[in-house]
Amino acid sequence: MPRLSDHDLRYLTEVDHQDHEALVAFDEDSGDIVGVARFVRTGPLEAEPAIVVGDDWQGRGLGTQLMDRLADRAREEGIARFRAPVLSDNEAVLSLLGGLGEHWIRREGNMIEVEIDLAPAPAARPRLLVLLRAAAAGTVAPAITLLDRLGLRARYGPPDRASLANTIVVGIEPDDPDERALGCAAELAPVFGSSVQLVGARRRLREGEEEAEEALEHAARRLRDRGLEVDVHVRAADAVTALVHVAAEQRARLVIVGATRPGSPRLLPGDVPGAVARQAPCDVLIAR
Repeated sequence: MPRLSDHDLRYLTEVDHQDHEALVAFDEDSGDIVGVARFVRTGPLEAEPAIVVGDDWQGRGLGTQLMDRLADRAREEGIARFRAPVLSDNEAVLSLLGGLGEHWIRREGNMIEVEIDLAPAPAARPRLLVLLRAAAAGTVAPAITLLDRLGLRARYGPPDRASLANTIVVGIEPDDPDERALGCAAELAPVFGSSVQLVGARRRLREGEEEAEEALEHAARRLRDRGLEVDVHVRAADAVTALVHVAAEQRARLVIVGATRPGSPRLLPGDVPGAVARQAPCDVLIAR
């Protein structure tokens, strides 16, 4: 970002100290800001952390001090754990995250979510710092990052049921023969008089583009044959990011996502529906 918009600036600085906290470190001599640690609550007992330390202050213990104080503030506000969503493309990253010794979840493909328990105060902090340093070095790439969430909220504001559009967002999986989410949308949209936003995801710019578009168009034709108004969205992102972003952009009243199928290959526990339910800016229906 070359500059912050007024909305972004307000959101980053006008924090409520309960659901959104920011701690700032100053150089005593110059008065310059040299570090910032922040959390944003993503659930009743959990929040997502972020930390940045100026280059000249790296390796001097400032990150540790900021993280200590951030964890203390989080516990004071009733937060029991930090969650850090990341992207992983290689075994080295999986090994790094596995070494954290915490509960970690593969959402889909290269999407991983790490959970850091804040209950034993000192124990979690070094592990969290390892993860955040790896993210800063580019070894681990953020998924739906804290700043991404801030940007969404700055642009669209907090969820307000009165201002939600009468539209339903549906995730379409090209390899899902059951199409449970689509079936739910086909039944619910006429009852509510809702339009439908069909969302397909591809993890890289060109990967799976044709397959995703074909699946979306096939699903769209089925709904349009029932007299429904349908738009389609193909996003170069993982399924969770794609659904959350479209729901925010469209101010959707509901997201429908299919449950993970029994017997689906999963290296780690956890799935896309759970991640969408935690992060979507509206209600989420999991079609089982």
